[in-house]
Amino acid sequence: WSSDVCSSDLGMFEANSNGLYDMMGNVYEWTSDWYGSSERNSKDKVVKGGSWSSPGHYLRTSDRVGKDPELRYSDVGFRCMKTKQ
Repeated sequence: WSSDVCSSDLGMFEANSNGLYDMMGNVYEWTSDWYGSSERNSKDKVVKGGSWSSPGHYLRTSDRVGKDPELRYSDVGFRCMKTKQ
């Protein structure tokens, strides 16, 4: 993926309309969805958003990849969320 790899320093680009920085391309983010149609059909969970090691065309929220949640990956993480009260 050498020349196709997308990476940048944190905060290099402007914030999105919600004031959030670096929402795409840092690490794939775990979701609560199973990659198959149900937990029984898949051992993989969905990760989304692309990572620093992804080619540019994978850096989008609609990109879904299945990963085994029992394993560790250098390009998969999570985002802490806070709800408005």
